[in-house]
Amino acid sequence: MRSSSFQYSHTIYPPAPIAKFIVRGPQAEETLNGLLDSGSDATMIPLSILVQIGARFQSTDRIRTVGGGIQDVALYLVAIQIAGHNLYGIEAVATEYEDEIIIGRDVLNHLITILDGINSMTEIS
Repeated sequence: MRSSSFQYSHTIYPPAPIAKFIVRGPQAEETLNGLLDSGSDATMIPLSILVQIGARFQSTDRIRTVGGGIQDVALYLVAIQIAGHNLYGIEAVATEYEDEIIIGRDVLNHLITILDGINSMTEIS
């Protein structure tokens, strides 16, 4: 079984699990670091990156925000490679926040993810 380890980010307080991954579209790919968030239904990637890789607009949807509000969002079709796993047909939510990338349950549910908070490490297989 393929396995990769990632250090927690200490630029966030408290330290948080992040992982390096590749997002692919028809025109290009980008290597990114994303926050692993099992509380997020969907993976969220800045619109500028989705446009740069040529990701195809899929549809619009409504999501419930952390504060409980409803927000209309655009979904773009991408492929994601993380810890040696290739995941196709991921509908990423386009965000306007350039510095916030979230890997949600739509991706995490395809992986075995171990969070070792004591040692500030994440293992994905």
